[in-house]
Amino acid sequence: MAKDAHIHDSGEHNHFNGIKAIKEWRGKSIEFELKSKIIDVENKHGIIIVSSLTSGIFPGSPQLFYYFFTVANDLITNIEIVPGAENFKQ
Repeated sequence: MAKDAHIHDSGEHNHFNGIKAIKEWRGKSIEFELKSKIIDVENKHGIIIVSSLTSGIFPGSPQLFYYFFTVANDLITNIEIVPGAENFKQ
């Protein structure tokens, strides 16, 4: 991961900039006992899209998430985390 990597968790409206902030954010998620099962991986125009079914101790578990990875020089520079529309009940 690039030192200045950025993560945007659009479902939680959070941004994390840099390795230190990302590690702190990930460390806080341990209480949710998250487990992810990768459903699909695609490469669309240089952006890697990972579809994942994530379960754990959180409302609505399990939920589908889409992760959009941007990579430069073999390092992750950006991750956009988007909850699947399938998670929202009409």
